[in-house]
Amino acid sequence: MTDALAKIKPQPEGRSWGASGLTCLCLGVLLNTIVWAGALLYLKRAQPSYLSEWGVLVLGSNADVNVSLPGSGTASAEAGGRGRAFADARTDYEYIAASPAVIDEAANQVGIESREFGEPDVVADKNTAVMSFSITGDTPELAQQKGQALYDVLNQRVEQLRDTEVDRRTQDDHVALARARQ
Repeated sequence: MTDALAKIKPQPEGRSWGASGLTCLCLGVLLNTIVWAGALLYLKRAQPSYLSEWGVLVLGSNADVNVSLPGSGTASAEAGGRGRAFADARTDYEYIAASPAVIDEAANQVGIESREFGEPDVVADKNTAVMSFSITGDTPELAQQKGQALYDVLNQRVEQLRDTEVDRRTQDDHVALARARQ
């Protein structure tokens, strides 16, 4: 049995850990330096962009009118009487916010051209009454000014439309009331 053990030759050891470990370490440091240098170079050269975000709560309205006249009967006017059986006000807000007239007026308030102003990003969540708006700018101040200008112009435009709608409904109510009196 000792002869069998004597015939087995010992295997030479492979490379020592020192040489291959040092190579792996140097390669790892080199690759890490390249990745970090690329990331820092990108951050240094990339033009920053700032985002102004805000939300608006858009409540629906039930604008149906029912008038009861003593001794004469009742008169009613429905908001859907002009061809809109159901309308989501958020869709109107999205359309108005992206309209060229609103963007032009907001750009004028900020003091820049419309093409520099850009288009706002408008998102209406289907499960809530909240709409979120966002717009970008080259500086934090510009992004905030653009956001405030867009909000102000959108608010003015919606108020104008509400006043026009109230006048129309008042006129329709007067017509319905006059018919009821006949």
